[in-house]
Amino acid sequence: MRGLLRLALAGGVVAGLSYAAYRTLLTEQARDDLKDGVRGVRDSWDRISDAVGLSPADAEAERVAAQEDARLQWERLGY
Repeated sequence: MRGLLRLALAGGVVAGLSYAAYRTLLTEQARDDLKDGVRGVRDSWDRISDAVGLSPADAEAERVAAQEDARLQWERLGY
C-alpha cells in the first residue's frame, strides 16, 4: 500500500512539474508547435493503424497471445 501511495505521489509531482514547466518555460508559439507535433503523431498513428487494420483491441489481443506463446515456450523448456 505504501509503495502504491509513493508511486501515485511521485506521478503527481512529475505531472505537476511537467505542467508548470510547460506553462512557464515554453512560449506560446512553442506550446502550439508542441501541440501540433502531438497531433501529427496521433494522426499518423491513426492512419497507420487504419492502413494495417489494427485497432487498439486487436493490438491488445495480439500482445496477450504473444505473451501466452512465450509462457508456453518457457514451460516447454522446463521453467
